Amino acid sequence: MPTQAVIKSFSQVTAILQDIHTNAIGTEQVKRIIKVSETFLSAFKLTPDVFVAQPLLYKSKSTYICNLTFNAMVYCALICNRARINDLCCQQLLSCILTLYSERQSDLACCLEDNKRPSYHRKNVRLMQMLTKANLETWLNGYQMYKFLFSKMDNAQSWPINANKHQQIIMLAHQLATQITPNKSAKPVHFSIVLKKLIQSCPESWLECVEGLLEYPTLICPGTVIKLDDKRPAIVLSVASEKVLVTTIQTSADSKPQLKRVYTNNIEHVSAAQTVSAFVQIQKWWDKNWQLEKADCIEPIVDNFPLDKPPKVLLEVQKHLNSGVVDIDKLAQQISSEPAFADYLKQTATFSNRNKLPVQQVKHGLMMHGYVKTNSMLIQQALLLRLNQSLFPLQQNFTQFSRLASQIAANLAPLNQHVSAEEASTLLCFACSGLFTQPSLKARTKWTKNTDRQHDITHLFDFRNSQSLPAHSLKLCQAWQQPTQYSEAISTLSENKLQLPKNELLRTLIIILGLSILLARRAYFSEQKLSEASQSFYITCLAYLKIDEQNVNQMLATSLHQSHSYCALL
Repeated sequence: MPTQAVIKSFSQVTAILQDIHTNAIGTEQVKRIIKVSETFLSAFKLTPDVFVAQPLLYKSKSTYICNLTFNAMVYCALICNRARINDLCCQQLLSCILTLYSERQSDLACCLEDNKRPSYHRKNVRLMQMLTKANLETWLNGYQMYKFLFSKMDNAQSWPINANKHQQIIMLAHQLATQITPNKSAKPVHFSIVLKKLIQSCPESWLECVEGLLEYPTLICPGTVIKLDDKRPAIVLSVASEKVLVTTIQTSADSKPQLKRVYTNNIEHVSAAQTVSAFVQIQKWWDKNWQLEKADCIEPIVDNFPLDKPPKVLLEVQKHLNSGVVDIDKLAQQISSEPAFADYLKQTATFSNRNKLPVQQVKHGLMMHGYVKTNSMLIQQALLLRLNQSLFPLQQNFTQFSRLASQIAANLAPLNQHVSAEEASTLLCFACSGLFTQPSLKARTKWTKNTDRQHDITHLFDFRNSQSLPAHSLKLCQAWQQPTQYSEAISTLSENKLQLPKNELLRTLIIILGLSILLARRAYFSEQKLSEASQSFYITCLAYLKIDEQNVNQMLATSLHQSHSYCALL
């Protein structure tokens, strides 16, 4: 049954609330909260319609706090989904809400149900220390919103100043849940009214997190009770762009539930949150018949494209280029079939021409870049698009660093005859890819660097499983059918005792790779002091490429300008 996952999640949330109500949060509770949040998100992604409906269906046999906490977690998962926040960050935000509410059950009930404002804001220093030690940075980040849980957000000035995206999601989910969940002191309000109010009152910078809710679950969301033309009540089960799938609500023993589609323009009356005694009623509405009928409704959960499979368009372009006979019109048409590729090619061509004249056609971009450079650029862009399908805190930092390192490599390549600029920049793009694919970095908010070997990919981020950075890069190189020399260069550079090979091509790739990483760190982090191993490697590189410190500084300045990189706030 599609509702079983909701029932299980609601029960787990209730158990956590009961546990923390009597016991202080310790290591075991943190582990349980993480597990509950993980289960919650997985269940939400399986049946989002059923979960999104729950805040409008108040469970009278459960406490106000149980309903409120579950509803806040639903809206947190929903906003994360619409904003394409990665799952690990979302899990930590769900854990954050569960923690914030569990610790303040009495205060929340007094404030929201009895209109009694708590005398002070409490924070759990021990919990914050545990989260810091466990590197649960997104959870800790969201926990800072404890001081705003009892504030009224009536206008843009009343919202927290300088809140980051994760803190914004916590506050928006909290506002939606507290205003929609029925309580003793306020009448229930429908989702559409609360959403409109939020859009009008929250700061403009917060709207990015809210606007996705207009597309799903829309203003007439699942769980909404409406009146049909014949005055019979019905509940919305799923939504489409212009209509909703509803089932009639039984008003007598003789009446039978009926599934039907209703155009949203014909809906005149919607009700706020309804009270249900238990999940029995909910199970009858979202049943197997609903699963069969909802095929034409919005499916909000969009699966990411697999990282180990290059885009089909890219493979077609490469096949065309490798055929030996290139038809520029056909090639332009192939690239144009993927808007992301077409826009990127035209944008980079615009930046590259001397007068910065806008390039409007893909064909013109092809002629400006040439076939070889275009192929390299599309591989890099396709890889970065796949790596950035869902958002995480350090995403912009990693992206800008990768672009800068790739541009440095492209500028170093002409100093040696063995490697083209396109090959060098593509190598760097794949070498940095481990930053994006390592799960333990997905919820980090600060880039902590290891300064032992600044030329080594393994030391780009200081964390327990740093050897996985080059390992992930190697897997992508193989999956995307890149030259074997790329994998050999990445593997060799990651060895503790680096021995440069005699093969000139491989030696050049290793030197360009390591030097590009080292110089990108210098420019991006203002990292001037080198470790003993990196200093030795640096001297070897300068001698091999026959350049000096002045040449390096000039090349760095040029690379910064050409890559259009910027340093996102760390």
